[in-house]
Order: sequence, then C-alpha cells, then structure tokens
Amino acid sequence: MGALNTVASGTLSSIPGAAIFVTVFSTTQSFVNGISTETVINDASIAYTWSQATQVMFFYVKKKGETDSNQYLTFISSKVDAAIGWQYPLFSYINSNGGTTTVSPSVIQGNRTISAVPTHHNDAFYAVEKYPNGNLSAKDLVNSITLTGIESKNISSIFPVNPNYPSQIY
Repeated sequence: MGALNTVASGTLSSIPGAAIFVTVFSTTQSFVNGISTETVINDASIAYTWSQATQVMFFYVKKKGETDSNQYLTFISSKVDAAIGWQYPLFSYINSNGGTTTVSPSVIQGNRTISAVPTHHNDAFYAVEKYPNGNLSAKDLVNSITLTGIESKNISSIFPVNPNYPSQIY
C-alpha cells in the first residue's frame, strides 16, 4: 500500500555507531509491539470513519384552483453529503546535525467530502412537468456513493435511504 514501509535490521557488530542503532531500536520498541532487531512493518492499519446526511424532497402538484385533496405526489429527489476521514501511523527516522538518530512517530490524518446531487434535485418545474403522467411518475435519487480513501482506494459504499413517502422518514 505504501502508507508505511520501514525496515530496521542489522547486528551491533556490523553497524558503525552501534549505540545509535540500539537507541533507535529501543525507542521504536517502546511504541511498536513485537519489533525486534530485524522487523519489517508493512501495510499499516488505516482507520476510516464516515458520516452522511441525505436530503429528500417530495413534490406534490395540483391544478390551479383545486383543493389540496386533489394534489398528487409526482416527483421525489434526494441528495447526499458525505464526509470520510482517515488516520494512519507514520514513523520518521531523523538524523540531526549532531549525528543522533531518533525515531519520530506521528499520525497522518485527512478527510474528504463528497456531495452527490442528481440533475433534477429540488426542481419544482420538473415536478410540474411530470404531473400529467399521474401519481409518482418520476424519481431522481442517489442510490449509492462509493467512498474512496488515501491513494484513491475504494473503502466502502453508502446506500442512503430513499423513502417513497414522507411517512417513511423517521
């Protein structure tokens, strides 16, 4: 994956400045479980989290001058706003000017927002245009959103609710 690929290896007798290696090893061992004098750390675990909000619009249309009892649900549209966040560990080996090498742990964090809006979302004119076709003649809905994380890797998909009537919203 490339998020983390660190190698620490060697023996005290073959590394010039062995004391520096022992310090790096000791420091690293204190925050990475299972590290030894030869350890490869690949494919760091990345934590993802996401949330989403769905907006659903219901359009009821009636002819001018008619009572509300003659209105019809002609169009439903939805839009979805989502946010995905991630974090993963990173270890940096720093050789300062004094020749001392230290290991510096950090956590890289990021986020991305996604907005999925269909062509006719919140379009009252479209609802009126669909009125002659009878009850609920059109829908323009977001059925799914693919969440992508770092390196554009597909993480998961969100399947937002798509109610057919306002009474189905809870």
